[in-house]
Amino acid sequence: QLDRPDLGEGMIVALRRPASPYLAASFGLVALDAEAPYLVTNLDTGQSQTLTGKTLTTQGLAVELTEKPGSGIWVYKKVQ
Repeated sequence: QLDRPDLGEGMIVALRRPASPYLAASFGLVALDAEAPYLVTNLDTGQSQTLTGKTLTTQGLAVELTEKPGSGIWVYKKVQ
């Protein structure tokens, strides 16, 4: 997670190693406003969803990478 608290936004970079048996995981984010909504966009698919800071910090962001090796980038922005 690369967070820009001054802008209320950041990005998540996920990597799947060649020998990884894991297809999916959830990653808890840090330093977010629990009460605020965040627009989260998968840059590879263009799909977006709005999740609360509380959801992103407690349940995490669900990530699925089907390719081995693989990578994905998600950006998030606090909705004002």
